[in-house]
Amino acid sequence: MPRIEVRVGPDQGSPAPLQVGDRQLVDIPIRIRNTGTEPVHWLHLVPKDVSQAPFLFLPPPRLVKLDPGAEHLFTARVSFATAYEQPAPVAATLELALAMDQGEPIPIRVPVAGLAAQPEVVVSLEQVADLRTLTLRLTNRGGWNLQDLWVSARVSSPRGDADLQLLEMTNLGPLPAGGVVPLSFVLPDAVKLDAGSRLILELEERTNPMHRWRFMDLPIAIAILPRA
Repeated sequence: MPRIEVRVGPDQGSPAPLQVGDRQLVDIPIRIRNTGTEPVHWLHLVPKDVSQAPFLFLPPPRLVKLDPGAEHLFTARVSFATAYEQPAPVAATLELALAMDQGEPIPIRVPVAGLAAQPEVVVSLEQVADLRTLTLRLTNRGGWNLQDLWVSARVSSPRGDADLQLLEMTNLGPLPAGGVVPLSFVLPDAVKLDAGSRLILELEERTNPMHRWRFMDLPIAIAILPRA
């Protein structure tokens, strides 16, 4: 009867979740040791289920033989692919097994955390009287950087809809994890805001992996400048 000791990661004990970025390929170190008195043959790692979406498990080559007292490091790999629209981080556990030509497969559990960018409006929109602008701030509260962020905006009100333009640029450029960026939009003269006005905001990441986020019903607060 084979006796195999299995360790995931570099340390003893329960490993911390393995962080995997969007469309990133990350190594999973799995060390095995033959604590028995007989050699074990044809050892290999297999997933419990064929599909473990949104994670993809890539097994390492088989090990032909593991002698008594010997150790071997398997380096498996895992990738993560989140949705195109409104992507979100995912926490899961990869259910694997160490199979061999003698005995039952040994179950292996690998906690994984799929990282994704998460743009969020962190300040309510404000219209500053007489300046014809709308201002807000965006933060990336996810664990993954945005490299090439584009934005488009539209005001919706009972009086009709109107497209808006940024004061400075359409391409916001990078927005790192935890980063904050201010945005100011030009209000066309014909647009009259009221209590029923809302902003529709669309963000696009145009560098692979490409994604899109939509904020469909952002309220607009009216901020009146004090008179001199």
